[in-house]
Amino acid sequence: AEKWTSLQAAQNDDTLECYCLTKGYSAIWYDNAVYETCRPWLHKVAWQGAVMACASLIVVLINAIVQTVLVRLAKFERSNSLSQMHASIMWKISAAQVINTGFVPLLINWNVDRMPDSIRTVLNIIPGGQFIGRGDYNDFVRGWYTVVGLTIMTNMLANVVSPPLQEFMSAMVLPALKRWWKTRGTKVEKMAQPELEELYTNEAFDISTRYSALVMTVFVTMTYSSGLPLLNAAACMFMVATFWLDKIVLLRFSKRPPYYDTLMTKIS
Repeated sequence: AEKWTSLQAAQNDDTLECYCLTKGYSAIWYDNAVYETCRPWLHKVAWQGAVMACASLIVVLINAIVQTVLVRLAKFERSNSLSQMHASIMWKISAAQVINTGFVPLLINWNVDRMPDSIRTVLNIIPGGQFIGRGDYNDFVRGWYTVVGLTIMTNMLANVVSPPLQEFMSAMVLPALKRWWKTRGTKVEKMAQPELEELYTNEAFDISTRYSALVMTVFVTMTYSSGLPLLNAAACMFMVATFWLDKIVLLRFSKRPPYYDTLMTKIS
């Protein structure tokens, strides 16, 4: 591909991609002739990047919605103990986020040449199941890392920011805004002592959702890190950010937590 001419490279999408990848982004940027030849490929790559970024934002949004729904469902179970309720929340959220973050991109881009009709019929009944097995990759080839691997990597980088940001907003920013709103002006003079104590008492530390985010990060990283080594760096950044923010929230912005048993640790 290094010796191809522009006409040879532009025969089809595959030859153009091979030609442009061989040249590299630096040569494309500084060489006008190469840039003109690779312009369609650059537009395609930029569009794919925008789609992946939007997909990662959707994954973060879905994870937040699923987390809220599963927390409510677990509380509806009426568990026998607080530890049992938090363990139920933890494993449900962990499983849902692992599937959404790490396996949905894999299944959508997975190509199955010969899928039994019975399985295909079942998948067509499930919402979204018609997309499973109709992708472009049946093995971990170079293109898989460019598309699927990059999507998973983007999801995990978003995971570095999203859970700590949610915790920062829910434990530090929103309570401060709530207290300011309810005590502004002369309203505070009309509040009774129990109302003030309730207003200024911090919320409980949400250990189950923090545990689930950690389990999801470790599981997805260990699954794909052999082919995507940068996932280890993303997991490290997540754990550092989680450690310091959890420490601040637990010690400064949460009320004293109850005693938990080892159920969550054993399940994870």
